[in-house]
Amino acid sequence: SFLCFTMAARAFRKCVPWQRSLPRHLSGRRYLAASSGDDGMEAAVRDILHALEQDAEREGLQKTPQRAAKAWRYLTSGHGQNLEDVVGTALFSEGFPGIVTVKDIAFYSLCEHHMLPFFGKVHVAYIPRDHVLGLSKFARIVELYARRLSMQERLTNEVAQAIEKTLQPRGLAVVVEASHMCMAMRGVRCVSSTSVTSKITGEMLSSEHKDVFLNSVFNSRVGTQTVPRSPEKKKTTLRVAKEDMKFSAAHYTIFSATEREGLHGHDHFVSLELTGEVADNGLLGGVCYSTAKSVARDLCREWDEKVLLPAQSPFMELRNEGDSVVAEFSGQVHCFPKADVLILPIPNTSLECLAELFAARYAHALELTAMFQGCVDVSVTVSGSPGQFATSRRSAGVLFTSAPAMSGTAVITGASKGIGKATAAKMLRAGWDVWNLSRTACSVEGVRNVEVDLSKESEVGAAAVQVATAARGPICLVHNAAMHPSDSFGDAPALAAALNVNVVAPSLLSSVLLKSAVPGSSVIFIGSTLSEKAVPGCMSYVVSKHAQLGLMRAAVQDLFGRGIHTAVVCPGFTDTEMLRSHLGGEVGIADSGVLKMVSFGRLVQPGEVADIVEMVARSPAVNGAVIHCNLGQRES
Repeated sequence: SFLCFTMAARAFRKCVPWQRSLPRHLSGRRYLAASSGDDGMEAAVRDILHALEQDAEREGLQKTPQRAAKAWRYLTSGHGQNLEDVVGTALFSEGFPGIVTVKDIAFYSLCEHHMLPFFGKVHVAYIPRDHVLGLSKFARIVELYARRLSMQERLTNEVAQAIEKTLQPRGLAVVVEASHMCMAMRGVRCVSSTSVTSKITGEMLSSEHKDVFLNSVFNSRVGTQTVPRSPEKKKTTLRVAKEDMKFSAAHYTIFSATEREGLHGHDHFVSLELTGEVADNGLLGGVCYSTAKSVARDLCREWDEKVLLPAQSPFMELRNEGDSVVAEFSGQVHCFPKADVLILPIPNTSLECLAELFAARYAHALELTAMFQGCVDVSVTVSGSPGQFATSRRSAGVLFTSAPAMSGTAVITGASKGIGKATAAKMLRAGWDVWNLSRTACSVEGVRNVEVDLSKESEVGAAAVQVATAARGPICLVHNAAMHPSDSFGDAPALAAALNVNVVAPSLLSSVLLKSAVPGSSVIFIGSTLSEKAVPGCMSYVVSKHAQLGLMRAAVQDLFGRGIHTAVVCPGFTDTEMLRSHLGGEVGIADSGVLKMVSFGRLVQPGEVADIVEMVARSPAVNGAVIHCNLGQRES
């Protein structure tokens, strides 16, 4: 491999465009276009393939020289640019007396020693003298010098010198954090190491200015507050009332076992009040006004043009008959097409119950938005006929919001929906870098998705290596994905398939990701009430969940002394697609009697489980624990 990279380096020096006299018309372009002539780079790639004893004419490699050459031209395009063209006219006369900070500028560069990537973030702060620079230009300057064969130390110097030359500020600080593939993929194979370099000049060298900058960059990740705040927290209320926040639905309110309204339909208008602290981004709860509206509109669309029926009414019986839903009340029978019906987990379709359910679902949906932070009191008003309205209040993000944020890598299997999706959103808000490993992508903004079939060991192993290479800091591995076949004792094929996904895949992922895990890491299994109990018709699921409990207890012993903790979180009847599918929707949930088995008479919400998982991730004291979150279930 050393010979191959030596040949590559020699060939690269001979053929890259910036080593020759650059045509004037290319000077100043943001990216170097692929040369239409033969610059020798494609031939150099073919030489590498031959040195690796690869057939350059086989299907997968036929166009590799062209693709690789194009990629290398792009990755080194910074050599063909200059600072003046990048900055352009974005220099403005402005006397600003404070510190201007631009954080988390992502970059990707190539180490000139091994020609392998190093990547990370650049943080810049400066005290203006007479001018300020357009904020986007700091990212352009970083990209200019990152798109070169470089070193982290040189990159730090070049960015600082470029800003000094452009602005001549009274003070400047540049900090670069990076992970180096030459350390992770080869040599010592240290996948969790991060290198930090800095250059600080002028008035930024004063302890006051330097501390403000460094605290804003580093301490914000672990929830450290360096500026004392008044113990009396100011709260702000945001009111949202739009004409298009409404749903048109048919329903009837039930008054007793024999009395109800006639079936009727009308518009239901929804208005909101959100009360809480203004976040660091200047927005209530960190959520922008348009997001607050869009979450409400999405819920309205779900209920729009539907017949709303209560699944938990003690006076109405609902049942499925083919493509219809049959509602029977006091001897009266109504039959509705399934497509026109929405069965809600409430005892009545009164304004009071509709407002309560809408508030609960709105608060949960708000928590799943990527920017949500803190705790927000949600007040939802649903109005029906003129002069009639009901208001319900819920809190979003109320659990564990005072805990310090973490900084690390959270890896969640099956985070595309249900508990996994809620956990991804919760961990993202808590400061984790979140990865989803599943066949379906997670729609939460900011989550990194790796498509993987957990039943295939080769795909699981490859995904684990990919994440391990990029992981930083403590790792929180959440084994959430699970198969839930309906089977009985003796169904060997179903058992083998379930064990493969529910037990073997978690074992393989853990074995790879925990090799280099640092103290503070954790392994969390999403179990079930059936981790310690059993019911008929779920043999494979019961066996695999018991096996996960054994995995956790074995992990406590095998990881002893490494500072890595593990636990099993066992949700009860949780409002997920898997449960609804297993029980047959709202009608099936009502028929099954599961709500009568729960002390609070409702399903556990995925966000409630996510709160517990996030708490476990930062709580080594629970090492070896089995934590049930089921709202209290009736023992049989």
